[in-house]
Amino acid sequence: MAEVKVTITKITDTGGCPCFAEAEFTDRYGEKHVFRDKLPIFARDDTDMTVPREGIIRCTVIAETDGFCVIDTEFPDDVEDSEGRYRFETDERLVVR
Repeated sequence: MAEVKVTITKITDTGGCPCFAEAEFTDRYGEKHVFRDKLPIFARDDTDMTVPREGIIRCTVIAETDGFCVIDTEFPDDVEDSEGRYRFETDERLVVR
C-alpha cells in the first residue's frame, strides 16, 4: 500500500459527519487532478478544518519508470478524480510507501 501526497484545498460540506473536502495534485504532465470525498479519506486528523494543508490518498503503485510512478487510487478507497479517473502518472517524490 502506498499514498500519494495531495493538497486539501477546500472544505465543501461541514453539515454532516464526516465533512467533505476537495484535494488535488498535479501529474507528471502538469495536469491538475481534483478529488472530492470525505475528509478522512484525505486526512488522518479530520477535525482540523485548516486549508490549504497537506493530505494523502491511499493508492497502489502499478509501475515505476525514470523517477515517475503510475498509481491507481481505486483500491483501497475507491477515490476518483473529477473526471472519473483512477490511474495517474506522477513524480515518485509524491508517493510515500
